[in-house]
Order: sequence, then structure tokens, then C-alpha cells
Amino acid sequence: MANMENTTIWKQIQQGLRETERLIGRKEYNMAMIKARQTLEFMVRCMAEKACVVEGDLSDTIDQLYEGRWISRTTKEHYHNIRILGNKAVHEGDDTAYDANQAYQLLAQEVGAFADEYGSRGGRQPQRRQPVRTSSQRRSSSSRPSGGKKKRRKGPAAYYILRILVPVLAVILLILVIRTMMSGGEEEARSTTAAVTQTQAAEPTTQAEPEVTETAAEAGTYIVTGDGVNVRSEPSTQGSVLVQLSQGAVVEYVRRYNNDWTVINYDGQEAYISSQYISRQDGAGEDVQETEGAEGEQAQTQE
Repeated sequence: MANMENTTIWKQIQQGLRETERLIGRKEYNMAMIKARQTLEFMVRCMAEKACVVEGDLSDTIDQLYEGRWISRTTKEHYHNIRILGNKAVHEGDDTAYDANQAYQLLAQEVGAFADEYGSRGGRQPQRRQPVRTSSQRRSSSSRPSGGKKKRRKGPAAYYILRILVPVLAVILLILVIRTMMSGGEEEARSTTAAVTQTQAAEPTTQAEPEVTETAAEAGTYIVTGDGVNVRSEPSTQGSVLVQLSQGAVVEYVRRYNNDWTVINYDGQEAYISSQYISRQDGAGEDVQETEGAEGEQAQTQE
């Protein structure tokens, strides 16, 4: 009874494959892809029944057969490709020769694998009812113990866990080594910086130019002798400009900073002006030009 049932199944699959080939020969590519999908669905349903798989739609059933290791990954991909091409022919009206030939070639390949498993290629009758498996799966099943199916998954599961853990541990170790090297370099840099700082601190500090001692003769009223003279926040041409004074402007003298700069009171704070652009007015109202700077020399560019 079982042999008769298997023979009927195989004949129906062969008939579907021949019908797909005949439709391609007649250039009915759309119908050929639909027929290939129908033949695939018949094969999948037969295998699902023998594997005790709860049948859903065709896609789910194919995935369940793969997860249960009844078919290989390559077979699963071929089944899905035939299914997709058939759906494309039904829903999108695909009628291309390329897609039809692709569906036929994949179907013929998988029917051949089905024939190897069920022993019907050479006119033999099927001898046993087993799920379709590839040669690699048959070799792996022969090496497994004859216990329950759940036990055979322990070995591969541990193997895959190790495959994941070993690279992760290697990456963590590499990160730790890099961090150790970087921290060592930072400590060396800090020690070098500290040594340089200590050396600089030990060196005596000298002022570039000492302040000129103020004399009683320098006190008095000062006016600006140049036009657009800069008043700066520091005794340097790099200091920021606080204001520009025009010729004749009166400034509040504070003290002499050095031969080039004079400290004045600007807006309640000390500021600096070039000594060569201010002069002291004596009591008679006559201007006395400062001589400590560049005497009698007109600067082409104002400070």
C-alpha cells in the first residue's frame, strides 16, 4: 500500500515537471512558471506530511522543513525561488522566457534530488518513506547518536556559541592591550611635562624692561600730539585698542611705564599710550615734547 502511494506521488511530480517543460516549448512561459509552482507545492506538502510539520502557507512550510533539517539551505533557497517566480507569474502576469527557464531548471534539479531519495529514477519502486535530505545531511545524521532528536542539537549549539564567544573575547583582549599601551604613553607624557614645568619654574624670571621711576618733573597735564593715537590695554602694539584719541585731547597722567609707554587713566582703569605721541603742558601753556621716545621722528603708521 505504501509502495503504491509513493509511486503515485512520484508519477504526479514527474508529470508536473514534463508539463512545465512542454509549456516552455510552446512559449507559454507564464503557465510554465505557474505549473512549476504547483509541482513544488505538491512536493512540499508530501514532505511536510511525512515530517509531521504543521502545514501553513507554502513559504512557512518550506521554512519549517529547513528548521527541522529535512531539507538543506540550498534546497530551501531553490524552493523559495520557484515559489516567488510562480507568484510573480500569477499576480504580475510575468511571461518572460528567462524566468520560466529558471523556474524549470530549479524544479528539475530538486525533482532529481527527490528522485534520489525515493528511488524512482531507474524504474524502481520506493522502498521507504523518509523526508528529503541532501547528501551532507545524510552524512551528518549517520554520525549522530541514535537517541532523540533534541540531543543532537546540543553539539552544534555549543559549537556556534564558541564561534561567537572566541572573536568577542579576542576583541576585548585587543582593546585592553591598546588601552594599557595608551595609558602608559599618557603617563610618560605627563612625567615629561612635569619635568619641563619644574625646569621652567627653577629658572629665574626677569622682566624685559623695568618700569621707569617716576619723577616729580613728569607730573602735570598731558595732551595728545598725534591724530588717531591708540590707547591700548597692554604696553605693546599687540594689546587691544580701547580708544583712539585725536590731536589735542587731554589725558590723565598716572605714571611712566618705560621709555616707550606711559600709563594713563582711561574710564576708571589704567591704560597705555605711546610716550612719543603725548606731551606735557607747562604752567605757561607751552607744550613740552617728551624726548624719551623717538624724538622728533614722525611715525608713518599710528600706534
